[in-house]
Amino acid sequence: MPAVLPIKLNPSQMRPVAYRIFSKKHGLNLKSTGLETLTEIIGKNYGTEWRGAEAAKMMEEICRLWKEQEMGVFVEGKPLQELFDEITASKKAKEKARVQVVSKSVGLTGVEEIEDREGEPQVNVIREAAPSVDVVWKEFFKVISAFDQPLFHYNARQQRFEKRKTKPTLFANAQSASNMFLTRYHLVYNRLLRNDDTTDLKITSIRSLIGRQGEFSIFGMLSKNPEQKICLQDDTGRILLILAAGCKPDPGVYYPEGSFVICNGRYMKSGDAEVFVVITMGPPVAEKRQETITAYGNMDYLGLHGNPHGSVVRRIERQVEASMLAEEKRLVDQKVIVFGGDMYLDNPLTLKALQKVFSTIELEFQDSGTKKPLAMVFSGDFTSQYQPPHLYKKGFDKLEELFKEFSSIITGVKIIFVPGQRDPWTNTFPTQNAVVPLQPLPTTMINRVARLCGEDVSMSSNPCRMAYLTQDMVFYRDGLSERLRKCNLQLDSAKDDSDDSDDDIEIDNDEVMINDVVVNEPESSFDFGEGLSNLTRPVDISTPMASQVGPTNTLSAKEVESRKIVRTICDQGHLSPFNRHDRPVAWDYDETLWLSPLPTILFMVDTHAPKFSLRYEECMVVNPGPFLNRKIASWVEYDPSKKTVKERQLHI
Repeated sequence: MPAVLPIKLNPSQMRPVAYRIFSKKHGLNLKSTGLETLTEIIGKNYGTEWRGAEAAKMMEEICRLWKEQEMGVFVEGKPLQELFDEITASKKAKEKARVQVVSKSVGLTGVEEIEDREGEPQVNVIREAAPSVDVVWKEFFKVISAFDQPLFHYNARQQRFEKRKTKPTLFANAQSASNMFLTRYHLVYNRLLRNDDTTDLKITSIRSLIGRQGEFSIFGMLSKNPEQKICLQDDTGRILLILAAGCKPDPGVYYPEGSFVICNGRYMKSGDAEVFVVITMGPPVAEKRQETITAYGNMDYLGLHGNPHGSVVRRIERQVEASMLAEEKRLVDQKVIVFGGDMYLDNPLTLKALQKVFSTIELEFQDSGTKKPLAMVFSGDFTSQYQPPHLYKKGFDKLEELFKEFSSIITGVKIIFVPGQRDPWTNTFPTQNAVVPLQPLPTTMINRVARLCGEDVSMSSNPCRMAYLTQDMVFYRDGLSERLRKCNLQLDSAKDDSDDSDDDIEIDNDEVMINDVVVNEPESSFDFGEGLSNLTRPVDISTPMASQVGPTNTLSAKEVESRKIVRTICDQGHLSPFNRHDRPVAWDYDETLWLSPLPTILFMVDTHAPKFSLRYEECMVVNPGPFLNRKIASWVEYDPSKKTVKERQLHI
């Protein structure tokens, strides 16, 4: 293609051409900044042929992608430039792939010689192969801290994501707090409407219940009114909940305040009190990852395909996704090592256990010729008690010495540190619930490790994500099991509260009881020494009856507990389905806790929950438990190509 001599155009010259294509043909409105940017693009790339067919074709392509990505009616300068850069980069990649395909097919002569049946050579016309995108996996491998993750605004009216226009901050205003729960509500509500199993379910808003008779289905968030009565709240109002006798909410999940539920029942009014008598209650069902991605137009949620903080909502091309998936399956020797939580570096036994674990990995690397791990994930707490900074730093200095000793398996491996509750600077207020997401460990504390590992070390937030080709891995260190049990709404019947007559509501129907039936889950201590018996073959609990099968007969207490945790988190689509008092959240960063779409795998490091590996709606959830327990070091290895997890244990 001959070189183009750029020219300088005036917006007044470009306006008639742009109006004909953008406004008259595609119904878009070019703002002044958009016209100036378009004029500069066309003049620089097409020169004297700015009125030609190629320039018009480019403007057509820009309009098509602008409408396809639902970027609105008004075309502004900055997103227009980003979209043009995206088109240009995509064309270059396709051209490069096409040249590679043709060169491999025909060699240097430009023709392909084959032999016919008589053995005479004949020249075949070259059929250009469908261009494929050349994928380099390292370009799609990234550790993403919560504070670097691309953030979006969810437009509930149009059911789409848009780029945020304001910069997030840890000191958000009160409007951000209300928007946080409203966005959660709309995301789950729209997911509920997409579910094929609930297509016949008609959700009625709470405000629409007034004065109506019959049975209705309502959806909302569990909350408490000033009298500490259980209510359901949606975007139109709030109503007191009363459970009919015999109504038992789905026992397979927890019901903390701040979680979303579907209730079926009837509206009643007794005096000044408006109540909803619940006949059935359950959580919204989770949605498979691919179904969510398709519903929102194959969005690039993690910012791998361009500028993550640009003003354009990028989409992943199907062709690129297919090439990434093929590369993912081809790389069979990759693995991610995730160590158990509570890696106390102030405990000599922990350092001894790490030394033996590294020796085992190094021996396998040298003897069997296996590749180095893709990444190693270390989860806090990194100290067994609250310590001053200089003592805390000593633990990481000792870890740096271990890294030096085993440099053969550490060099070139991504090292990720996920902080816990006792790690700085969360431990500044040890008596308070830490605000999630937790900020990364300060560089000053681990400067020797950072100096040794260089760019391969990642001081990540809690939670954080790892993008690997088409996969999304989430790492979250928290005591979810304890918090779910503690915050689970214990809803006593009227018979248990008969002494407090002021709290009772008089209703004529004898089959109605005040508040919920208790959803009991006994607090129990779990033996972590038994290990994970089913890590290599995770149990699939996606079927409706899977979580109901034998909670008292065939399933152990640990299995029941594990399934309840997984279903609660995945059905709620959030890592912290609590109110703002039980688990404070940085309002502007609530999106980093979403599980929408569900990740490929969620490493939920909880040292107080049983070890498990479960698959729910094609999302694998793994808890490796504590790193060291009863002189047994535990870690898990994840194979991205096969999507399998293997448990490893070592006696110290």
